[in-house]
Amino acid sequence: KLGDLANDIITFKNKGYIAVSTSGAIEVFDLVTGINTGRIIFNDRGEPRKIAIINDSIAYVSRLTSHCLTKFNPSTLEKINNQIPVGPAPEGIIAVGDFVLVVNSGYGDYLANQPKASTISVIDIQNDKEIQNISTGPNPMEIIYNHHYNRFYVAYLNLPSLRERDDSLGGIIEYDANSFKELRHFKCNPRSLVLTATGDTLLFINDNNISQINLKENNPGIELLIMNPVPSEQWYSLAYSTIDGTIWIGNAKNHFIAGEVIIYNWFKDLSISKRFTVGVNPNKIVFY
Repeated sequence: KLGDLANDIITFKNKGYIAVSTSGAIEVFDLVTGINTGRIIFNDRGEPRKIAIINDSIAYVSRLTSHCLTKFNPSTLEKINNQIPVGPAPEGIIAVGDFVLVVNSGYGDYLANQPKASTISVIDIQNDKEIQNISTGPNPMEIIYNHHYNRFYVAYLNLPSLRERDDSLGGIIEYDANSFKELRHFKCNPRSLVLTATGDTLLFINDNNISQINLKENNPGIELLIMNPVPSEQWYSLAYSTIDGTIWIGNAKNHFIAGEVIIYNWFKDLSISKRFTVGVNPNKIVFY
C-alpha cells in the first residue's frame, strides 16, 4: 500500500523509489522481494512529484505545492537540503552533468502569473543554487534527457484558459544541453515522453494516440504511430522496452475503474501482443 497518490517511480540499483504526493512521502521498496525498506516523510507534505537520482548519495525530488526541491541521500534516506527554492509548482526533473533541471508548471492557470511560472530552473548540484532560469512553453509538465545527442525535451500543455478560448496547442521543445538554447519546437498535445534505446526516436501520447518524432532528421514532422481504437478510453502513460522493442501503454479507461496495460509489437506489425488489468490510472511504467 502506497497512500495517495503515486506520481512517479524511479529504479536505482536494487530499489524502487515512489513519490506519493498527497501523503507527502517517498516510499522505497526492494525490487526483488517487493518489501518496503523505508520512507522519507515530509511533515509539510508539499506534494512530492518527480524524482531524479544522481548517484549513491545524491537525489532530488520536486515538490509541487512547496515550490521547491528537496535533496536527499537515496542510500540512507536522509534529507540533505529540504527547501531549494525554484519556480511555482515544479514537476518534471532531470540531471544533466553538474546540474539538475526542473520545469515549473505554475499549475496551469492557477499560478500562471507568478514569477518563474512556465520556466526551467537550472540548479547547480554543488551548492544547490539556481544559476539560470529559462523561459519555456506555458504549463510545462515533463522533461526528458537524451544522452545520445546531449539534448533535452520539455513537454508543455498550454494554459487551460487558452485552450478553451482558441484551442491553442501545447508542444515539445528541444534544447541543447550545453548551451540550454532552444533548437526545435513541435506543436502538439503531448504526454508521457519516452526515448528509444538509441535516442533516435521520441515517442509520446498525443491527443490520446501514440505519435513519434524521428530525431535524426533535420526537419522532422510528428507522425502518428498507433491510433487508439477506443477513443473514449484514456491512454495515460507510455513506456518503451529496450529488451524487445515493445511499446507499453497504460490505459486509464475512464479513470474510475481498473485500468490496463496494452503491449504493442513495434518492429513486427504493430499488433497487440498482450494486455493485462492493473489498478486505477496506471501512471508510470518502468523496467529493471
